[in-house]
Amino acid sequence: GDNGQDLLQSGEVDLVMEWNGDILQLMEEDNDIAYIVPKEGSLVWQDNLCIPRRSPHVTEAHQFINFIFDAKAGAELAEEIAYATPNLAALALTSESYQKNSAIFPSKETLARCESAKYAGSRVSQLYNEVWSQILNEGASQSGE
Repeated sequence: GDNGQDLLQSGEVDLVMEWNGDILQLMEEDNDIAYIVPKEGSLVWQDNLCIPRRSPHVTEAHQFINFIFDAKAGAELAEEIAYATPNLAALALTSESYQKNSAIFPSKETLARCESAKYAGSRVSQLYNEVWSQILNEGASQSGE
């Protein structure tokens, strides 16, 4: 599961690999937590909105997308969740501290050290899942779970 923030906040672990917005939200509650991109780099990502071809709620999906694309709503959402907005009209309505937050908008130098994950095919995906399961199982057995 995705419980890195909980483990970090409880002090059970000292280091997690987590989404920037999740850590920034945590930092509002705990000033002993910091967000960094390792010197070796990291992954970059983007969230996408789409409507499945056979969606039973196409109208509602369009309404939701139109709502979050509204500049005011988009700005409020972006500031609340601490993730970057691609909506320039929304960005113009955000605070200066949001716009200048390097954890939300990394520098060109930081981005140059990062890369996007690429799908390498079903066999690689299967191997990744197997190795990840082994790591999780070993960690659980070492902690006595």
